[in-house]
Amino acid sequence: EKMRVVWEEHRAQKREIWNLQQRILDDIDTRACPSCEAEAGSECVTRNGMKTSAPHAARRHLSPMAEANPKIAAKAFRPHRGARHGD
Repeated sequence: EKMRVVWEEHRAQKREIWNLQQRILDDIDTRACPSCEAEAGSECVTRNGMKTSAPHAARRHLSPMAEANPKIAAKAFRPHRGARHGD
């Protein structure tokens, strides 16, 4: 029973972190990226035009929310690698 409580607390903590990461990504996306020149509202792209799973560091640093939570922001990503920009 104690192990179950610990596991549920762990899952709740992970969920809170994931939710914060998604809010951070939303905040980051409100700014243009100085690295790849993605416009506000668009995702960062690589030199080959592929969407990145995480925003560039330079763009992350423009977000007060990301700067307030740097370790969490650095691990924030979107699980859709491989799509071309505009797809």
